[in-house]
Amino acid sequence: MGETFYIVKPLSSTFKNFPSRTCTRKSLSITTSLFDMNSGTLCDRPVPESTKRQKMKLIRFGEAARETAGIATDDATRLDASTFVRDYDEAFFASDGLAELKRWLKENDASAPRVAQSVRLGPPTPRPSKIVCIGLNFPRDHAQESRMEIPKEPVIFFKATTSGVGPNDDLVIPGDGQKVDWEVELAVVVGKKGTYVEREEALE
Repeated sequence: MGETFYIVKPLSSTFKNFPSRTCTRKSLSITTSLFDMNSGTLCDRPVPESTKRQKMKLIRFGEAARETAGIATDDATRLDASTFVRDYDEAFFASDGLAELKRWLKENDASAPRVAQSVRLGPPTPRPSKIVCIGLNFPRDHAQESRMEIPKEPVIFFKATTSGVGPNDDLVIPGDGQKVDWEVELAVVVGKKGTYVEREEALE
């Protein structure tokens, strides 16, 4: 792990047996399900307080490959944030951009330009340096369903960094493809660079 990446599951039916990382809500406290390397099971870790009850969602809107940075607020209002940030790239996350963006939103919520609901939404972040995917990360159910053994360590694979599309964009199906499946997945943007990060430090 050295740069920003996502953890996602591809939509292709070729990988239909690879589920995504999951997130559950218990008593208004968000926990993430992490794979336990030693037992091949899942363990719940609390998400840091700073990540709870987010007040904004990052959006990018406009023509494909020419999207503009924006924000979707709790009431689904879309704001143009391009006067503050050029794009939600790796430099943005590495420089504590989210905290700065929250401060900007607090000061400019009323005056920021509104974006019509009819405007196309693109991927929430531009092309990343890598997309690392974790498969069979809630192994009991899916391993049994797929008649596969529970892995002793996570199944890791990569996706093309050009695979991101907007929520309503068309999907390009390979020439020999027969089917795609819809899914609801969790993507995690890792905002800090690190090497050989200890498990206890993973959420810092």
